[in-house]
Amino acid sequence: RDAGLEGVESHPGYTLWVRLFGPFMAWRGREPIRPAEWQREKARHLFQLLLLNRGQWLGRDQICDRLWPDAPGDAAVRDFKVALTALNKALEPDRVQGSPSFFILRRENFYMLNPQAAIRLDVAEFEQQAASDDLDEIRRALVLGANEFLADNLNEEWTQAERERLNRSWLAAAGRLCSLLIGIGNREEAIQAYYGDIASVIQNGFTPVFVDID
Repeated sequence: RDAGLEGVESHPGYTLWVRLFGPFMAWRGREPIRPAEWQREKARHLFQLLLLNRGQWLGRDQICDRLWPDAPGDAAVRDFKVALTALNKALEPDRVQGSPSFFILRRENFYMLNPQAAIRLDVAEFEQQAASDDLDEIRRALVLGANEFLADNLNEEWTQAERERLNRSWLAAAGRLCSLLIGIGNREEAIQAYYGDIASVIQNGFTPVFVDID
């Protein structure tokens, strides 16, 4: 009951799949959520903000401060309600009007993604692969994480901390790949992987963490 699940009665019957690396995209099961279904950009932003803070309750005022920082209080609350309605409709188009949302929980003026909902994120896949000791898994993480995080929202301040954290994780994985290759005596591939992976980071303006391969 502490998670606010007492009002949730039914599962919509599908997993949400979400791509945060590169252009944002979401699927209801196998069905992509079309751009028009979001109705407005702030509905997508609200979903993304909740994803970045999954497992946490966010107050309405917190959300308004991040997504509508320049709007007067009453206007921000009004726009939040409109965005929330559009978001719920995009995630659960067949939900009975007036019934509680399954994916987005509410407790008074606090909101969070349902921790019991099946939501699959490419970011979670990246982090699992990047932490592996398997060379192929790390390579897959580097390919996935080479895409810009939330590429559609590069100028949104609320995305910056997570983008920087993932950049650091990507650099650490690149360094671990080189170290593992060196550890198995594959110096040539380590050098190739090192310069191939770090080059894209330098081109994007990030500061690489150099690995000693001597």
